[in-house]
Amino acid sequence: MKVLSTTLLFLHFTVVFAQVPRLARGPYLQVVTQASITIRWRTDTPTIGRVWFGTSTNNLNEQLAESSPTTEHIVTLTGLNSATRYYYAIGYGDTRLSGDESYTFKTALPAGDTRPFRIWSLGDFGNGTQNQVDVYEQYKKATVNRGTDLWVWMGDNAYCCGSDEEYQKYIFDVYGPHLRSVPSYAVPGNHDYADQNQKFDSPYFNVFSFASQGQAGGVASGSKLYYSYDYGNVHFVMLDSFGLEGGQWILYDPNSPQVKWLERDLSANKQPWTVVIFHHPPYTKTARDSDDEEALRLLRTNLTPILERYGVDLVMCGHSHTYERTYRIRDHRGLANTFDPSQHLAETTTARYDGSPNSCPILTKGKGTVYVVNGSGGALNGAYTATNPNHPAMAATFKTIGGSLIIDVNDNRMDAQFVAADGSIPDRFTIMKNAGRSQTINAEYGDTLQLRASWPADSYRWSEPGQTARTTQFTRRQAGTFLVSATDDRNCLRDEFSVTVSARPKVAVTLASSSATVCSGGTIDASIRTENTSRGEGWTYELQLSNERGSFDRPRTIATGRGGRLVTILPAGLATGSDYLLRAVPRELPDAEIIVSAPITVLQAASASVIGSTTVLQGTPVSVTVSLGGSGPWSGTLNSGATFTSATSPVVVPVSTSQTGTFSVAAISNGCGIGTAPGQAVVTVSLPTADELFAEGHFSVFPNPTTGSVTVDVTLNRPQESVLHVVDATGRVVQQTALRAVSRQQRTVNLSQPGVYVVRLRVGNSTVERRVVRQ
Repeated sequence: MKVLSTTLLFLHFTVVFAQVPRLARGPYLQVVTQASITIRWRTDTPTIGRVWFGTSTNNLNEQLAESSPTTEHIVTLTGLNSATRYYYAIGYGDTRLSGDESYTFKTALPAGDTRPFRIWSLGDFGNGTQNQVDVYEQYKKATVNRGTDLWVWMGDNAYCCGSDEEYQKYIFDVYGPHLRSVPSYAVPGNHDYADQNQKFDSPYFNVFSFASQGQAGGVASGSKLYYSYDYGNVHFVMLDSFGLEGGQWILYDPNSPQVKWLERDLSANKQPWTVVIFHHPPYTKTARDSDDEEALRLLRTNLTPILERYGVDLVMCGHSHTYERTYRIRDHRGLANTFDPSQHLAETTTARYDGSPNSCPILTKGKGTVYVVNGSGGALNGAYTATNPNHPAMAATFKTIGGSLIIDVNDNRMDAQFVAADGSIPDRFTIMKNAGRSQTINAEYGDTLQLRASWPADSYRWSEPGQTARTTQFTRRQAGTFLVSATDDRNCLRDEFSVTVSARPKVAVTLASSSATVCSGGTIDASIRTENTSRGEGWTYELQLSNERGSFDRPRTIATGRGGRLVTILPAGLATGSDYLLRAVPRELPDAEIIVSAPITVLQAASASVIGSTTVLQGTPVSVTVSLGGSGPWSGTLNSGATFTSATSPVVVPVSTSQTGTFSVAAISNGCGIGTAPGQAVVTVSLPTADELFAEGHFSVFPNPTTGSVTVDVTLNRPQESVLHVVDATGRVVQQTALRAVSRQQRTVNLSQPGVYVVRLRVGNSTVERRVVRQ
């Protein structure tokens, strides 16, 4: 019984232990797009896989689980942000099998995005050799400061026969850190088919996921054999050069479904860069010979015309276990010995762009394609290596050292470097699109142009002093045509900008006829017109007024506004003047040529005031004085009905009155209309005393009584001196005045205090006096 219990307990723990899933492969990243990615991994027992993910290693706040248990886990995350770094963990239930900061991915750049990204191109690599290890190690060293965004495989990925065990041993066990952090796209080679071109159940087709539904860009192929995708501004096409589709169709057959799809896809492509990848190279004379192998010859004959016709920039292949790179070539379909540089070189440069002779970048002008054999990521050398001469189309050939290709894409520039297994970089090349341009630019005076070099680089040499950035500012406040240039530091590239600057803009102010003469505080109606610019109506102008002498030493801004008609009010209190001017100064171009307005006459509103009260004898003619303000001439009316006009101030207006009264201006006007008329004056009419006749003449004093002063009127028979005394009630002489020896005169005598006074006149021996009452 005890033995049985022990056995059952052992079996129980064995079963429980066996049911705990363990990670057997991966994870690895597939089919990356700008909004999604597929994460795959394998467990040793079926389980419902789960992915936790987020934009921080400490916050994997989203998750997605499979719907049923499996050992081959395929989870596609969707709804992601483009070009964004995510972190993830994989597992099941609440158990995470793996996940740290190395478990990460970055979604693709949106299609057409020109931001930089990096590609790792690797071919014929999974064979377990020291070369495979060395190539990988040198790649990691080369990318320590800048990682890879995308990984493309050239085929013959796992040797010898593409079995699942070989994929595990030579791929997943070797490249684990990169597989879980860099998304990869692959094509098959003959070894992935185990050299059986109809073996479509080979592990390759189950290990990988494919963008065959157009989910990553391009035309959907509906096939695992071939597909396309976009990453940034590059369109990638992945082809199968070995499989016999449908038991009869192969890539070099122009009527094959694959070729028909290829033409549809290339025709629909909108990206500026196109890269095509397949395993078998159309041009090679190293480990393989494209003159001898029929498949390679037929690919060259039938496929390359299509690639070149649709403007494919770069073709990358493997199969031949060396590194070879052609010049940019065109129209070569025959054997190597028929290659004629004069006919088949689209561009003669080596494109190394390293300062060596004939090394300027490829500029992709006209038809032509660069073909790369990149098949030494693990496998190396072959039957033809030692004996074959280099293919004459090749700009670079390296037969005895393995390596991989790192490609950097930045806008319209593509830089590739072959990183060899010993850490050297025996080849590099640069391709550019639309670089080295000549542009004609028409600019307006004072425009600030942003001139941008047509290629990305670390530094530039501009003709404008001190400028080294890709974009420079150009401003000229001078009419004419100017040549601005940018060159690279190796004198390979040159942009020229022929900038024609128009004449200096003119800004003029014209006045409505009603504004030639304006009253202070009145309305001014002006129009702003411009010449030599198309932007005048959009500018903001300061309408400025000079002083009355036409000087803008201290201009006064009376309005701001856009171009065209501008109606505003003149400031009140302006001095009268006929030489005021207006000008309009654009804030956007204060040094425009300014044309002032015609002179403006500014008038002041009329004002009038009667000044100077007076006392007159009844029946004596009298006038009032009117002080005039503002601009003449003036017209006015007194409250007595008397009217007057005058061009000067003051004006004396005769009035008639028989009794004491108050006079004021009832109305005053000038060119500005009705004005204001403050102030008034009192005219006191006095009844004169009787005619005091004495021996020497006549003597009268008035008014009497008085409220302050009296007028003494003296008329003598002959001119002679006289003396006037004023005596108060106490008999004290309070005033004494010697009068001139004239026949007739008047004097005003001020009586400061109320009381009774005697006004006494002595002429010769005669004396006359009159009593006066000061009220």
